[in-house]
Amino acid sequence: MNHFIFDFDGTIVDNFDLVHKIVVAELKNQGIIVTKSKEELRELGVRATMTEYKISKIAMLKMVLSLKKQIHIELFDYPPVKGLMDVLKKIYKTENLYILSTNKLENIRKYLNKFGLNNYFKEIFEDKSYFGKSHTLDGLLKKIKADKKDVYYIGDEVRDVEAAKKSGIRSVAVAWGFEGDNPLKSANPDFLFHRPEELLNLIAS
Repeated sequence: MNHFIFDFDGTIVDNFDLVHKIVVAELKNQGIIVTKSKEELRELGVRATMTEYKISKIAMLKMVLSLKKQIHIELFDYPPVKGLMDVLKKIYKTENLYILSTNKLENIRKYLNKFGLNNYFKEIFEDKSYFGKSHTLDGLLKKIKADKKDVYYIGDEVRDVEAAKKSGIRSVAVAWGFEGDNPLKSANPDFLFHRPEELLNLIAS
């Protein structure tokens, strides 16, 4: 039996438009005008975007904090990624599913309940660590007592891939979320998927 740990925003929730709107508005408040389109930013990736627009780490931190405060207001207006619900319905019957996210636990539970996904996940973990996702991943792995070779972390950002590698588990990058092919490929994930149906390939691996 495998253990699939899912990121939430961008990976399960199709809310890139929401995050983009909040980020652009917050950067504008800081005097940074974003001229690239949403798709251009996806393919550029977070780090390259910071470099191109000269976004400091402090400005990025302010933006992330603002994002976390605002995202819950409109979160429930954005459905799960198209096709993912059917995939989860198949996977959870034979595999253990979890969520690890920086989003608030309460928000995630309400969202899963609204869209009928609450029965698919064994447990939800909120990442509150200042040391990065890998630190929380390590704690999660100890709790579920799983063999690392049977654990996959599924996320839509380069930092998700890096966290999985640091924790010694398999990284699954999904290109339907916040970062696109170019930045995700550069992180060298174990798997790179473009459609939710491709996750079914992991069941037999």
